Amino acid sequence: MTRLLITVAASLTLLACPAPAGPPDAAADAGQAGDAGIDGGRQLRDAGPPDAGFVSVPIDAWCQSRALAQCWRGMRCGRVDQAVLATCVASWLSACDPVALSRGVREGRISYDPLAAAACLNAFNAGSCEATPASCNTLFVGHQPPDAGCLIDQDCDGTAGYCDLYDDRCPHRCRAWARVGQRCDFYQQCLPGAAACEDDADGGPDQHCVPQRDAGDDCIASGSCGVGLYCNQKKCIAQHAGPGEPCGVSNGFPYCDAEFFCRQATTSASAGTCQKRAGLGGTCQGSGSCLPSLRCSSAIGTGVCQTRAATGGLCSGYGECLDGLFCLGPAAACTALPGDGGDCSFDPTGSSYQCAPGSFCQADFIAPRFTYTCHAQRALGEDCPYDSACSSNACQYGTLPDAGYGGRCVPRCAQRADGGL
Repeated sequence: MTRLLITVAASLTLLACPAPAGPPDAAADAGQAGDAGIDGGRQLRDAGPPDAGFVSVPIDAWCQSRALAQCWRGMRCGRVDQAVLATCVASWLSACDPVALSRGVREGRISYDPLAAAACLNAFNAGSCEATPASCNTLFVGHQPPDAGCLIDQDCDGTAGYCDLYDDRCPHRCRAWARVGQRCDFYQQCLPGAAACEDDADGGPDQHCVPQRDAGDDCIASGSCGVGLYCNQKKCIAQHAGPGEPCGVSNGFPYCDAEFFCRQATTSASAGTCQKRAGLGGTCQGSGSCLPSLRCSSAIGTGVCQTRAATGGLCSGYGECLDGLFCLGPAAACTALPGDGGDCSFDPTGSSYQCAPGSFCQADFIAPRFTYTCHAQRALGEDCPYDSACSSNACQYGTLPDAGYGGRCVPRCAQRADGGL
């Protein structure tokens, strides 16, 4: 692990550029504020790396580089402050397994192109503040066939199957997708985009894969419909709408993407069209009318889209503070996420189930109600309720030393497997 960290640090020193500058002063950045539903207002200046950005990203540097790219975009878009950059990076790193990815590439289970990885990360420097760049979607290609060993999802050939991460084995096994007519359940998944797992028509206890329905077809559940569709009032309809497309046609569906809102012709009409949310300096009216990385200066009347509040800044509720902070009650101040012993409840003074990196939110029943408190992540061998409660991010359920049954923190599978995949 020490060697890996040295490699990552050296790679970042050579390949990464300085962090982007903060958003510009509104007076210095000319542009039309406009209507929130027409031109989206002024956008934050593209403050990406001034040079070529990432040139080549070795697999050993991927997790750290990916976290930096994500957090630099957060700074460009006004949702992350440079003062909490380290906290942002730590948060993104917790969801990445560098040992498993490095082993997968080295041992031939995963194809990975360092130049394509650089292009993926550089794409975070401009454009959307929410969506993952399209160039990142095909970066990892798995080669393990069904029944072969795997450590993470990326190991398996996604056209043939998936890594069964809940099989209580290490290494895990790639499991073939179930096809139409075959049995399915939580563990045995149907082929995405082609089949859906549904209860038997005769009311029996089993489930089987059935062909996915098209738009307008009758359906039973959301999984019954094809990719991009949703089961609404027993009919498959589009789940999302693009710019200028109809939205809110039935029970709120289709939804607009995160950077758009459903603009209705009148307050009583349910349907509308997807329009760009206002950017920095744009006109807004309350929560949700600005781009997700911004906030509206007025919670009730007409206001102006502005960057989120930093530590100590006034806030009125959820989404008012920079990432890594929370609003400590109505008409209060933005505060750092709590650590061990902090309140992570959804109460006015709680952090809405968020804790600082290195801590997790645990629910405890203390009559007459549940309390939610941040606790330091557990060490190897200690009990745990779920993966993120462990510093290793791996909680394994099974028989405990006292003969009881529960979870305990273990090393990630990539650190336990002997390589005999």
